[in-house]
Amino acid sequence: MASVTDRKRRTKYERLCEAMRRDRKVTEPYRKQFLEAMRSYAGAHWSERATDREMPLNLLDTFVRAWVRNLVPKNPRFLFSTWEQKYEPQVKRAEKWADEQAEEQRLDLVFQRCAFNALFLFGCIKVDLATPEEASISGHAVRAAAPYVKNIDFDDWVGDMHAHTFEEMAYEGHRFRVPLAAVRESKRYNAAARRNLVASMDRRYNEDGDERTGHLGRNDYDFTEELEDMVDLWWVYTRRDRRQIVMAAPDGGVPGGEDGAIVLLDKEWFGPEAGPFFHLELGLAPAGNPFPKAPGMDLVFPNEAINNLARKLLGQAGRQKSVAVGRAGGDADAKSVQKASDGDMILLQDPTSVAELRFGGPDAANFQLFDYLTGKFDQQAGNLSTMLGLQTLAKTAKQEGMLDENSSRSQQDMQEKVVSHISRVCGAWVWWWWHHPKQVMRTTYEVQGLPQYNRTQYLFPNDPELRANPRFKGEVRDAKFGRDFRVRIDPHSMQFTTPTARANELLQIMMGVVMPIIAALKAQGKEPDMDYLFETLARYKDLPELKRLLQTAELPPEGAGGQGPGDGGGASGGPNGGEYVRRSEGSGQAGPDHAAAMAAAQNNRNGQPQ
Repeated sequence: MASVTDRKRRTKYERLCEAMRRDRKVTEPYRKQFLEAMRSYAGAHWSERATDREMPLNLLDTFVRAWVRNLVPKNPRFLFSTWEQKYEPQVKRAEKWADEQAEEQRLDLVFQRCAFNALFLFGCIKVDLATPEEASISGHAVRAAAPYVKNIDFDDWVGDMHAHTFEEMAYEGHRFRVPLAAVRESKRYNAAARRNLVASMDRRYNEDGDERTGHLGRNDYDFTEELEDMVDLWWVYTRRDRRQIVMAAPDGGVPGGEDGAIVLLDKEWFGPEAGPFFHLELGLAPAGNPFPKAPGMDLVFPNEAINNLARKLLGQAGRQKSVAVGRAGGDADAKSVQKASDGDMILLQDPTSVAELRFGGPDAANFQLFDYLTGKFDQQAGNLSTMLGLQTLAKTAKQEGMLDENSSRSQQDMQEKVVSHISRVCGAWVWWWWHHPKQVMRTTYEVQGLPQYNRTQYLFPNDPELRANPRFKGEVRDAKFGRDFRVRIDPHSMQFTTPTARANELLQIMMGVVMPIIAALKAQGKEPDMDYLFETLARYKDLPELKRLLQTAELPPEGAGGQGPGDGGGASGGPNGGEYVRRSEGSGQAGPDHAAAMAAAQNNRNGQPQ
């Protein structure tokens, strides 16, 4: 143990490197368990390095696909709301901007990877400005100095393991691999440090000897030379003084070592108060520990046991034999049986002299154990059969309803955690967009039904030079996001809905909301567009014939009727000074007026006007 004097002599970088090396050693067992879970999930047919054991029934893969699909099925859309009324127009523009950027940056893929990691340990996402070298990794899909959301794999993560929660960690960081040339050309790093950098090998093992999960899909050629020289860097955030530190690791491990820490950057981090890292925990952590008990941790061993039994049963089935035996001296009967085809009738002198014997076959006790374990796995994984709608596990409708309710509660609990996590991540992400010194938020204001009047709206950054221009009349983001006004961010429309379900919901709204108030809508000059309704239904239901079933009929000219003026008919002036009322009862009227007439008829007594 180092003395107090030794600790004082060491620089903060040396102490940080020692802390990282020590905490990485503490997390080594977790990395090994995560690696074994990935081997079991991947199976033998994904990569020869994952596992050499066949997985006839990989239930862990079913567990992952079911839960990831339920937790993050598609890209989130956002609903921004604030109590400050004067900032509401800006907040709504930022809402639309965030929806467009989420589609462009494919945030759904980031959140799906995060949810996948959280099923076996925890998910970690970093929200920050993209550096030039990070932008070069993505092929400049994310622009340099633009806010971005990045998933951090546990293999590359490091944190203060003395803390009881993630929020209490004194430091947290991650490893990333970038082109050496991009680092040397970047002026944001220390000139002497980046000039002396050397390339580092993409190693198969971590500094403590455990294999990296990123190498499971590779073979013996993964040590060959890369397209260009790369270098491993560590980005570390110290929570108390809010600083960002970037250090190089030429050997691919933890920074430091005999040559000391190679510090490329040490500066204050300007970002949201919550910091750059956000964690998704789908389970509860044991008391006093930062890492949660993830739902997939206890499913790895049952999956291995079930597949061991499946391999054994398949082996027993492969060794099963069915042979015909005959009594000595009954050669004629034996040959007759041997030559006979299925369904033939043959004559035997002694039918008892020939018999069929079966050897081997799947063991009944092993099959019962296999069936028992698969049922328990299904329950422990959150009633996968009920979740996927594959089969019923209950004997009665009441029991099935209880299983559906319990499964829905489990899904709801985990979905709430994911939605809360996405809300916090996107709050920080939008914070960066809002305070970006150069980014202009461009959105389109759409006028419903009048696309020719659509116009582009701009929300400009709080740039003093821009505001000093006398010709500038745009709207500026001059308020502090989250400080001058609070914004609630609610991710929605994340649950996948089929076009058929959307069509049914549309019909339900039409019949339950629109039609009962059709008279009030017409009084305000509004009426449903039935042509658009049937066009939408035809598209959602995949029934192109629906558009041709209803054709718009041409209305007769004004004054034309079934009787001419000479016959005493017409629109008015009927016989005996009465009045004719022309009413169409044909089936060809399918427009808005016909729908309004039907709704009015339903509200009147006995279907007659009052």
